[in-house]
Amino acid sequence: MPYAKVARARLAGLVLACVLVRPAPAGAETTPLFRLFLTNGTVVACVGEYARVGDRVVFTMLVGDRSQLLSLPESTVDWGQTEQYTDSYRAARYGETRGEADFSALAGQVAAMLNELAITSDPGRKLQIALDARRRLDAWPRDHYNYKAADVRQIVQLVDEAITEMRAAAGEQQFDFSLEANIQPTEIPVLPEPTVAESLTSAAAVVDLADDPSERVSLLESLAHAIDTATSSLSPSIATHLQTVVRDRLHAEQQVEADYSRLSSSAGVDARSHAARADVRGVERVMARVQAEDERLGHQRPERVAALLASVHDELDSARRLRLARDQWSVKIGAYRSYRRAVSAPLASLDLMASSLDDIKRLAGPDATELPRLLQRVGQILRALASIVPPTDLAQAHTLIESAARLAEQAVLTRKSAVATGAMDQAWQASSAAAGALMLLDRAKHDVESAMAPPGG
Repeated sequence: MPYAKVARARLAGLVLACVLVRPAPAGAETTPLFRLFLTNGTVVACVGEYARVGDRVVFTMLVGDRSQLLSLPESTVDWGQTEQYTDSYRAARYGETRGEADFSALAGQVAAMLNELAITSDPGRKLQIALDARRRLDAWPRDHYNYKAADVRQIVQLVDEAITEMRAAAGEQQFDFSLEANIQPTEIPVLPEPTVAESLTSAAAVVDLADDPSERVSLLESLAHAIDTATSSLSPSIATHLQTVVRDRLHAEQQVEADYSRLSSSAGVDARSHAARADVRGVERVMARVQAEDERLGHQRPERVAALLASVHDELDSARRLRLARDQWSVKIGAYRSYRRAVSAPLASLDLMASSLDDIKRLAGPDATELPRLLQRVGQILRALASIVPPTDLAQAHTLIESAARLAEQAVLTRKSAVATGAMDQAWQASSAAAGALMLLDRAKHDVESAMAPPGG
């Protein structure tokens, strides 16, 4: 029998054996437990896969009979060992779940190739079929976690022998294989599921690596609960050790948290109080106190202190702005007081007209005999206002007073015309002018009085 026929017969037998292998019945689906190998020697069991996000690794850690979401600086992880174990673990999981079914499918593909070879008479076509099969076989272990790589290599060897004879039959004098060799990575044995004691001990060893205070406290609280729950399944010495370590550490963390909370509260209140009084040095003392207290506490909450100092610095900026505004006001208050004295008489006269303007607004009067006297008074007010030169900062308030006087004049004139003609539309126009005069007068008086008070009250 020609060698090619012998090789194909051996290949068919090997493929048949692969096809007849039944996939192992799948057991109950379990949650995968990956591992993180830390630089301090701790091996952490992760529920599901970990994720690298920026310069951190995020994972769900097994803590006794419960799990805890946690993140650590990626520098705390031995990535070489971790990634090598992850590859081995994925390969093992693949073999337990889909490996046998995928391998049987491969064997079926090879069997179909043998069948096509048997019915194909063209030597060139036979060779092409075999080469295509060889390429698929060569890539299969690499794409399937090297599952049953030894069996695939046996099939590849037989396919290579058949290809050699096919090439000779096709008249090829020189040829070689330019196909990739499959290099199996070094596998790390998959670790068994950790015992409760092992997971609790590992979690306790991770506490010092957790640099986020809130995550550290949460981990300690989970540990305390898990230890209390698992006490009966732990040896007395381990239970006592873990309880002592976790209790003491949790108490220390809670004390630090309370100390920083008090510091944040008192510093915030004091900084706002000093800033409201434009006490720049007072706010600076608060900032120095925060830094000194953080030094005393051992810089255990850097992010919280940074946020607190930023808040106090904002109050410092407010105090400086308020101080500058008050210094500016102290220079201008003399001019403001002179202006208020000068404008007090026109304002007093407008106040005396307020009752009559309110009557005009309500269409309730005043007596027609009062209207000429009101016109005379408002004329005097306008002449007095025209002679006053306000400070620049009070120019707008002065304009409001003048506008109020002009609207008052318009209200009186229009009311006088309405009285003469009996026209209600003119009475309503007078009402609108009077309402505007009263509104502008109130606003102007408020603006003048506000300028007299120092900034910040």
